Amino acid sequence: MVATEPGLQNVDALTRAFADARVVINAHGAFAVTGHDVAGAALAAGCHYVDTSNEQHWLVKAREVWHQQYADRGLLMVPGLAQPFTTSEIAANISLETPGAQALDILTLWTELAADSSVRWLSRVAEHHGFDARDPGTWRLDRVLNLRVPGRSEPGMAIRCDESPHEVWFRDDARVTELRAYGGAAERSALERALAEELTCGSDEGASPISHGRRVDTSIDVVYSEGHGRRTHVVMEGARPYDQTATLHAVAARYLLTEAPRRTGFASGCQAFGHRFLLDALVDAELMLPPAVTVDA
Repeated sequence: MVATEPGLQNVDALTRAFADARVVINAHGAFAVTGHDVAGAALAAGCHYVDTSNEQHWLVKAREVWHQQYADRGLLMVPGLAQPFTTSEIAANISLETPGAQALDILTLWTELAADSSVRWLSRVAEHHGFDARDPGTWRLDRVLNLRVPGRSEPGMAIRCDESPHEVWFRDDARVTELRAYGGAAERSALERALAEELTCGSDEGASPISHGRRVDTSIDVVYSEGHGRRTHVVMEGARPYDQTATLHAVAARYLLTEAPRRTGFASGCQAFGHRFLLDALVDAELMLPPAVTVDA
């Protein structure tokens, strides 16, 4: 394993550092800043590339710039392999197993919002909509969902996100005619508190939630799909989002070290490895419960 600091070295230095590697995992954002250098060095060294990004603009540019170059070398590029977007992508693909499913509502919730990366993402979404993080009561009703999570007395809240990675993953999927993505908290007070803290204090980049004395977070991925008279409801409950991401990276690296990739060039996690393969890894690691799937004809 080679530890290196993107941004402090040039592409040639990174290429030399990756010389004996076969898979490069980039966990050093912001990826719009570091991604191109690391992807270029990985390509030059003949390595597959994986990262943890949730930045849609980076995913769009990564596909434009690097897809064909990686494909021409028989290499795989998988940006955005992380909780929450890979786990909700898994849930979306499970819903699409039902014939006729077309329109997707993808909802990602956390209970504690302990992960700084999740709070930063939601803060960017709120800022994009022009929301005042200190006063959620003024937020536009057509951009938020007020919801009730079973087993919780307090209502939850989620924000519409038109710039999620799902817009990239499913853009060319002929099965999907409409997609809406939301992110938030299982209890509204948790979302309000997290956004207020981000606004006033900022986040401690790269710090573990444990270092803040926070409780271990849990995640809930929900997908509603409908079309041709059928409705499918998928719920996936997980724990420890950072561990989910680490597990996804571990199984991806092991796969790429032992087998030829299913496809080359730019791909999402589910496109690259299969949604059932990734789900099984999370369930086997006891980080995700088996999904609850309801199909109404």
